[in-house]
Amino acid sequence: MEIHVDVGYIRFDPKDYEFFNQQYFKRLPLPLQLRNLQYRTVSSSILHLLGNILLEHLSKVTGCKSGILNDISVSKYGRPFIKYMDIDFNKSHTEGCVICAIGKNIRVGVDVEKVAALNFDDFTSIMTQPQWKKIYSAENQLRTFYEYWCIKESMIKADGRGLSIPLETIKLEDDMGFIDTKQWFLHKLELGSEYVSCLCVDQSNFTLKVQELDCYNL
Repeated sequence: MEIHVDVGYIRFDPKDYEFFNQQYFKRLPLPLQLRNLQYRTVSSSILHLLGNILLEHLSKVTGCKSGILNDISVSKYGRPFIKYMDIDFNKSHTEGCVICAIGKNIRVGVDVEKVAALNFDDFTSIMTQPQWKKIYSAENQLRTFYEYWCIKESMIKADGRGLSIPLETIKLEDDMGFIDTKQWFLHKLELGSEYVSCLCVDQSNFTLKVQELDCYNL
């Protein structure tokens, strides 16, 4: 049986919040509508809304039944998953971008970050010394830092235990990563110069489709 992963991402302008709200809010199940209303900032509300609508859209491509948003539960570590199904998904967002990965009979984790200035001194503990050496010797130090960051974030999201896993304990080797003795397979996603993204899965043999979608027509 061929295993396939779909990755979809959207870029958006936060100024279009009213359009997104009118277009998509009523498509959320009532519990998600109520949660969306609890967000204190417009940006958080948009990310929550678009993330769920993107998941709904991709789930149809995967062959899921309609109403998949009603079947989402959360693990004890806070990782969302679909109840009673062999489909896994993962979402991530950053300024102006939301991404979602979904697949059947495969575990997925995804992360996206907008490349923005930061102080490396604030993050010394999350990288190993060899990783910092590669970052400081890179032609584009900032982008290389975010690449490592996305790899590690995608791995702990796929694992499901999140930040309870110390990032500095993650071992990386070419296109593979290890958390404890568990092996993960890493795929850098090209979303343009403004963003860095990575997909992490627990299998080496699968097909992958990555596409940018129209956030105004999901």
